[in-house]
Amino acid sequence: MGKRDREILENVLIETVAAEGNALARINGKALFVPFAVPGDVVNVQVTHKKKNYMEGYIIKMVSPSPIRQEPFCTHFGDCGGCRWQPMPYNKQLEFKQQQVIDQLTRIGKLDLPPIAPIMASEQTVRYRNKLEFTFSDSRWVPLKNSAGKRALPCPPHFRPWDFMSGAALTRCWT
Repeated sequence: MGKRDREILENVLIETVAAEGNALARINGKALFVPFAVPGDVVNVQVTHKKKNYMEGYIIKMVSPSPIRQEPFCTHFGDCGGCRWQPMPYNKQLEFKQQQVIDQLTRIGKLDLPPIAPIMASEQTVRYRNKLEFTFSDSRWVPLKNSAGKRALPCPPHFRPWDFMSGAALTRCWT
């Protein structure tokens, strides 16, 4: 799909969440995966990939935010690739994660499941991540000093998972 062919879908209602922190909408029977969306959001989406059974895209305009949408707590939300569900309250995250497991075991695994108890919530709902992803290179990708000659990055450089050409200057390490 060339850049000029990319379709814009308007007033897309996000229905639920999908794998890898994406949200899911259905357009004419085809799945549309959108990162950083919340079920209940109505958004305009730029389609980036079109396949036979699904599409991928990103939000270009928030038409109407979901009633459950909240402000992410982390200043690096959207840059680091972790914590994609921050715009949702923790209790909703648990509900959607449990439904994902049930759907995957029944739809993909073809299993008949007994009733499943709810996920046990953690007392610590922020600053609990224990996963880091590192990117290495034999070249310098981000300047270690700014134009004034001062160290620019208080934390080690972090490369966005989808953009290894540019680093994100972290002001606070949450992990």
